[in-house]
Amino acid sequence: MDNTTDQFEIAKALLNRCVRYESRDHYFGDREVYWVLEEDDKKTDIADGYFGGGTATVHIMESAVDADLATFHGTQARELAKCGSKTVIGRNDETGPDQYRGA
Repeated sequence: MDNTTDQFEIAKALLNRCVRYESRDHYFGDREVYWVLEEDDKKTDIADGYFGGGTATVHIMESAVDADLATFHGTQARELAKCGSKTVIGRNDETGPDQYRGA
């Protein structure tokens, strides 16, 4: 079941204020995503997500917000995966192809 439109829009606005860090595995074609709010020389973990093997999940950490925004799956998670004020992409494999072809 999808979260409400309000929950999704709140999550989207929050994640768009964050730096999105992606750790991509070129061999398996999956990626782990983390959103960190970087304000006033302080870094706060806001959310994490996993995309691969047909799975798309984003979880907003309860400690990051006053209300529990829950976990987003599927289409909503894929849309949230695009959020972030800046993106930092890294790699967590050594043997995969040069080009990332994943989720």
